Amino acid sequence: MKLAVIMPVYGDFSLTSACLDSVIQSKVMNATDFRLLVIYDCSGDKDIEQYLDNLEAAGLIELHKNLSNLGFVKTVNRGFSYTEDADCIILNSDTLVNGDWIDRLVSVADSDPAIGTITPYTNNGEICSFPEICKDNVLPEFTTFAEIDRAFSRNYDEAIIDLPTGVGFCMYVSRQALKAAGNFDEGAFGKGYGEENDLCQRFAKLGYRNVLAPNIFVYHSGGASFGEKKQQLINNAMTVINNRYPDYAALVSVFIENDLPQYTRFKTMARLMAESDKPSILMICHGLGGGTGRYVDELCDFFHGAANFFRLTPSQNKRVSLSFPAWCGLDPLSFSIEENYDNFIDLLQSLSLNLIHINHIKGYEFLVSRLIKDMALRYIFTLHDYYLVSGNPVLTGGNGIHDSQIALDPQLRHKDFDRHIRFCSYQDWLSLGEILIEGAHTVIAPCRSIVDIFQGIYPNASYLVTPHLDTQQLSVYPDVYVRPTSSEALKKVVVLGALSQEKGADILEQVADLARENGLNIEFHLVGYGYRRLSSNVIVTGPYAEEDLPALLDKINPDLIWFPSRWAETYSYTLSAAFLAACPVMVPEFGAQYVRSSGRPQTTVFTSYEAKDLLDTIQTSLSSLDQHQGKTIHWQQDMCDGFSYLEDYLWLAEPNAERGRISDELAVACLDNYRPPELTENFKKKLLRLLVMIRMSRMGATVSRLVPLSLQKKIKRMLFRGSVHEL
Repeated sequence: MKLAVIMPVYGDFSLTSACLDSVIQSKVMNATDFRLLVIYDCSGDKDIEQYLDNLEAAGLIELHKNLSNLGFVKTVNRGFSYTEDADCIILNSDTLVNGDWIDRLVSVADSDPAIGTITPYTNNGEICSFPEICKDNVLPEFTTFAEIDRAFSRNYDEAIIDLPTGVGFCMYVSRQALKAAGNFDEGAFGKGYGEENDLCQRFAKLGYRNVLAPNIFVYHSGGASFGEKKQQLINNAMTVINNRYPDYAALVSVFIENDLPQYTRFKTMARLMAESDKPSILMICHGLGGGTGRYVDELCDFFHGAANFFRLTPSQNKRVSLSFPAWCGLDPLSFSIEENYDNFIDLLQSLSLNLIHINHIKGYEFLVSRLIKDMALRYIFTLHDYYLVSGNPVLTGGNGIHDSQIALDPQLRHKDFDRHIRFCSYQDWLSLGEILIEGAHTVIAPCRSIVDIFQGIYPNASYLVTPHLDTQQLSVYPDVYVRPTSSEALKKVVVLGALSQEKGADILEQVADLARENGLNIEFHLVGYGYRRLSSNVIVTGPYAEEDLPALLDKINPDLIWFPSRWAETYSYTLSAAFLAACPVMVPEFGAQYVRSSGRPQTTVFTSYEAKDLLDTIQTSLSSLDQHQGKTIHWQQDMCDGFSYLEDYLWLAEPNAERGRISDELAVACLDNYRPPELTENFKKKLLRLLVMIRMSRMGATVSRLVPLSLQKKIKRMLFRGSVHEL
């Protein structure tokens, strides 16, 4: 068959040369012979003109030059006239092609003589865009357009999808259809844009098909030929198109709504991830935000480009949600564990996972153990709380304060379990812990005190103590600085974060109220928010973005940062923030806040949760700071040794020799049946926002005290599993 590639060239030397290089290099990879017809549209760019002359002299292209600038439409029409009876491929000069792209286009053309135009997938091609439709997609840092094209090339048995219009960045045009319908309309579409939409509509009126090639991906930079005039050209073109073809906009709208290419995009993306040389890691989370969510976010962000992270979280009605790496452009999928478990496992296996990282099991406890067994894959477990000790994540006793005896005494542990867990027996719970903790390749704990507790219950696990990534990214924290102030000046005590009962919201209020009653010159600030409205004696900033916290602390300029937590926290990102702010701190006598602050100058440890005792301790701490005003006190810190997330984390992923492939049936099932009900989820979030606003009002705060906190938490998790500030 006769075939010609028509490439109009105007400007941008780097894009044009890269495009031509890719086409020339692909010649030897295609069995189909084709002419490479380059038409220089008189831009006045001498570098481009000389470059094209050199390629012509080397016999690599067939070069034609317009004597004046004719624009894209007239230039392509000239190309049509130069190529006589050949089918043509119109190729923009800001594209890149790969491998046997010509042969694959020809195979689609040969499948049906009624095909008038063929458009491949691209990163930037409106309804042909990948991975997200109608979007200028940025290619992931860790892959190339050639790798994406190779993933598409395996779609040789995919159904060919009809389009309402081809897209002109790379469009195969049938000579037969062109003879029947005529060339581009030069009078109506001037310099460019809209000409291919008009041509495709004329083809369709004559019974020719405009189709999407399922097995080709062409990279498209986009807009290089038109620059700043692009939007004006588009507006003018669409006016003409809508006048000529009143149903055109509706055809495109229906196509986008039905989005038939989604199945090919989904399968290709799954294949691309499965065949990636980067490790693929499944993060199992509770989806409740907080420190656990931040830990997962930081790992995913830090290793972005070095690994593919998938996230699994529980949802309502015995369902789970599977989220894909952010760069994929894929919506999360929702599976019913009772009805869709086999498809769920098939999908995970098709992703060629290298590691499972359990961060929490709350909400799907026994599913996680079943998943670990069925996947038969290496997994690690990071301990973020004490959930697998007794079902009580915070390990607090009847007085609401940390009680280490619960972990040490089996009878107390059993009693605590009965207060918190209803869906299984205590023995089944211990068996679950043995399976998940002792079966893990590595159990990571951010603090030695956590291991001391878990080791007494699950002694056969392989424990590893290492701080979270945020600490490891620093060589050392700043030394401690005591702000200059007079002993009579207003003292400022700051508490950080989203305060629940367990984190000390009620205690903060009691101490602030007592300080006001005693006429003390101490001001209490909560940089964050409480689980309920606090008294006016606590100055509350409200939710904050993490990157804004340093500025908020600078503005307040606190004398002391206090951590009134009633439970033994396992790490505390807010403590890291206090360390970065170089402020003196006051911490409880247990948990990671105590361990991490040990040896740090100007650290006060409190032992009582009585408001009077706490206020006395705060006053003593503030008084002791007076002798160090304006001074920086050196903090001798131990360097982080042993396991390093930065260097060792990805080595935990084991090689996977088998490459998964998602079947047509599974792709259809995933996209048709397993998408979460977005409208329902959005409604739930709006309802929760309203309830939070009501609770934070004076009247709402009074009414909310009549509703048991356990019921409030249950309602919140039914509506939204993340942190409130994420709303």
